Amino acid sequence: MKINGRSILAFVINRGKSHSLPTLALDFYWTQNVTDYVNLTPPPGERRAFDGILSYLTFLDSVQTCNVPHIKNSVTAPEIALYMAEQISQEAMHNQSYQYIIETMIKSDRRTHVYDFCSQLKFY
Repeated sequence: MKINGRSILAFVINRGKSHSLPTLALDFYWTQNVTDYVNLTPPPGERRAFDGILSYLTFLDSVQTCNVPHIKNSVTAPEIALYMAEQISQEAMHNQSYQYIIETMIKSDRRTHVYDFCSQLKFY
């Protein structure tokens, strides 16, 4: 699979700028990623691992995005509050990136499965 930080960063930087050369290159790049995803071995193989990791990361960052603002309200040091505001922004960007991957690479009939994957795991 060829998803890396550079491709996600390129998407974030070029978001909303249609028809630019980086966006066109990114569209081509994502076409290959969709093909790679389809060719992963079906569950319980590579596809299950990919879906599970993506679901887990989405869940973790959504918890941070929702809870850090509540903790930040209790912080009185401005430099710490500033750091926490940046963390909130970064976690939200991560969530948008994961959502973009899910919405771009995974067929619509399987997306809910990926979003809910973590909630269905049994840890015992």
